Amino acid sequence: MKEFHKLNITSRELEERLHIDAIANIAIDFYRGAIQKKGKYLLSTLLTELGLIAIAIVLILPTTALVLQGTGTSDRDILPPLLIISFSLIGLIVLGFNIYFWQRAKQFKPLTHLLDEIDKYNRVVHSVTFVDRLNSLQSSNSPEGEKRLETFNLLQTIRHSLMTALKVERLMREQTQWIASRHELLATLESDLDVLMEFTARQDEKDNSQLFNEALQIGLNVHKEIKRFQRDR
Repeated sequence: MKEFHKLNITSRELEERLHIDAIANIAIDFYRGAIQKKGKYLLSTLLTELGLIAIAIVLILPTTALVLQGTGTSDRDILPPLLIISFSLIGLIVLGFNIYFWQRAKQFKPLTHLLDEIDKYNRVVHSVTFVDRLNSLQSSNSPEGEKRLETFNLLQTIRHSLMTALKVERLMREQTQWIASRHELLATLESDLDVLMEFTARQDEKDNSQLFNEALQIGLNVHKEIKRFQRDR
């Protein structure tokens, strides 16, 4: 029996597919927090900046104090210049941090949009899994077997599209083997799109399953993002 929960895209799969370092992860969180205004990632960005400020204070205050003492500044007069110089340097460091990650974050804009679609996809998979388990408890001979298989195939197609789109994004970002791999990957995505369009065409007007329609929309959004990648290159 095909299990919906196995269609979930895990964090480990994303790590293996993306191949990004810690700096890139911070830049992605910066984009999703500072630009997209997503609470969890905004908090992550703020905590990173607070950690940076704490490290800067620990390093800069003692160093500045030693430099001022070396210039002959008395202990009585050292506090005002110590605070002014130290916090000016810390402010410059924080400003430089934000400018740097703002520039880096823009490089990961296509990837963040794909990650948004993956988040939506995983939520749909979670919801479908929950509904499927409820249905299995109600009846062991569910009349929705054909619909269940159709939903599973749809989610499987979307999952394949998302994972392929991640590979396309990575190749375009790294510009490695992009020319050689482009036609094969785009052909795969076009094949997935044809399958999605078939699902759309088969949808009965009376069948307004919110989860099914939301899943379809995620799949179509992936292909819109790929078209945007190509147009922006």
